[in-house]
Amino acid sequence: MPVVPGRHEIDARRESFRPVSVRVVVRDRDPAPLKMILPIAELREMAVASDQTGQVSTNPGENLDVVSIDRNTLNDLSMLDQDIVGSVSCFLDSSALGSGGATLVVNGLETSRIGVSPSGIQEVKINHNPHSAEFSRPGRGRIEIVTKANADAYHGTFNFLFRDYHLDARNAFAVERPPEQRRIFEGDFTGPLGRNGKTSFLITANHEDQELQAVVFASTPTGLYRANVATPEGQTEFSLGLNYQIGKKHTVSIRYEFGRDFKKNVGVGEFNLPEVGVNERGREDHLFFTQRTVFSAKLVNELSLHAAFEDNRSESVNPGVRKVIVQDAFTGGGAQVNLHSTRDHLQLNDAVTWLRGKHSIKTGVNVSDVGRRGAGDRTNFDGTYSFSTLENYTRTNPFLFQSNSGDPHIAFGQMVFGAFVQDDIRLRPNLSLGVGLRYDLQKHAPDGNNLSSRASFAFSPDRKRIIVIRGGARLFYDRAPDGAIGDSIRFDGVRLRQNLINNPAYPDPWQSQAIPQEIPPSVVRFAGDLRSPYSFQYGIGVERQLRKGTTITVNYVEIRGVKLFRSRDINAPLPACRATAYRDRVRQPSTCAGQGSSSLRRKRRTLRL
Repeated sequence: MPVVPGRHEIDARRESFRPVSVRVVVRDRDPAPLKMILPIAELREMAVASDQTGQVSTNPGENLDVVSIDRNTLNDLSMLDQDIVGSVSCFLDSSALGSGGATLVVNGLETSRIGVSPSGIQEVKINHNPHSAEFSRPGRGRIEIVTKANADAYHGTFNFLFRDYHLDARNAFAVERPPEQRRIFEGDFTGPLGRNGKTSFLITANHEDQELQAVVFASTPTGLYRANVATPEGQTEFSLGLNYQIGKKHTVSIRYEFGRDFKKNVGVGEFNLPEVGVNERGREDHLFFTQRTVFSAKLVNELSLHAAFEDNRSESVNPGVRKVIVQDAFTGGGAQVNLHSTRDHLQLNDAVTWLRGKHSIKTGVNVSDVGRRGAGDRTNFDGTYSFSTLENYTRTNPFLFQSNSGDPHIAFGQMVFGAFVQDDIRLRPNLSLGVGLRYDLQKHAPDGNNLSSRASFAFSPDRKRIIVIRGGARLFYDRAPDGAIGDSIRFDGVRLRQNLINNPAYPDPWQSQAIPQEIPPSVVRFAGDLRSPYSFQYGIGVERQLRKGTTITVNYVEIRGVKLFRSRDINAPLPACRATAYRDRVRQPSTCAGQGSSSLRRKRRTLRL
């Protein structure tokens, strides 16, 4: 077909090359040959180390008893309200959890929240490389999440979830079916930024609105109280990540995350009347910086920094009113909650990977937390009355009054530091060893300096390597939780006092009792002989490849927990001891035989198939 004379634009495209457009002018005579040069598309360098050639791997870190959920599986996984962490928590081992619960690791950094929308998650792993000294917590108590990488082509995902009460069954204690509704909007968008092909972005967003209802079913002096009380809550999360490639050896990533949530009438329901509700709101800001440098094919360094600012508030719906607890009847008055807490902290991870001969060495530092905790807690400053029965309440005959007084403000610094070295040695094609050493330090902990070791092996007895025997042992130290540290500072006998009065007057508890200063204070402190809890884990297993893509594993794992944390009321007598008056118990701790040890031992064996 002849080309009509005039101005035209020629577009040339070919796979692996950048498209080129040229404007030309076509006249009546035959055109001269046109030469178009297509530059090569952006060159991306990727190093993949794998021993998987259709066989079971003998690398120490490639255990097959790992729970790995990729993006495709996440799309097909049925999850309540897109709660990925809650859905995969069933794969955790309760005996491997520390005092703070499961450890959440996002892109190599410990954190308390994912920070991106569910569609922005690429992979979730549990028990990945359990013997490595890089991690401070056991693999069966650790959830590792990898977020989506920025793409060089535009791509997006949007999800909308809707649930309505018309499909729910009526609560047996409710007057009518609670009109609840849940709406979740979430998605992600990624692509290149600019024309140089070196910069890309990733945006994720998640917004949840939940119109929930609590059912109150309580006995009051005026009769049975039944009602549905609205307890709405919502959450908004937004993140923006930028990835910039500096040459072929340096990559820099920056990500900002914002989160805000609120809850109303928390605690209302069952025996708790609407007047004891609590309103909560919080905000978090996170900034991440990652730099990856490839010095050579055998030397790689990755640096990660994280700064976070958190602010949370909890306030009573009915402030300034004393709380009233009537056992097996109702709880009313006010919630007696007034808490404002802040947390500002920094994290730093720096790891170097070095390949030399048969050795794959990884060493670095994990500064999991350096920051400040602050709290102003005026909880129960007005006090709480307790009644044993509804009849005693009508007779104004309480059996206990509790209140706090003093200075509710505390602030303390925190530091959690770790350093490690891990060496994976390939002795033979069918035999590998892994050895590691880790040092952990925590401020405020009575026994904060801890050194632990890790060892593992992987051996294939046949040449085809369809069977691998894998085993190892490791030692993990636990951390003192922030709540216990805060209580030891708050309830030191001077700063904040807990007042208890037996058989108090009503409605003024101080009417016929001593003044508050004369009541012995409650003191929270760490035991003088307290040592950091630790868990010793060891096991052995067999991995067998049945056919390509199908394997079976059988593992025996034993976990021993030693010196685990627990709290004790050292003044409370054992059941066999004679009860004494409250003041005598406070001033003269019980000396009954068999008072108990300050340490606990826990042992658990599991056989996994």
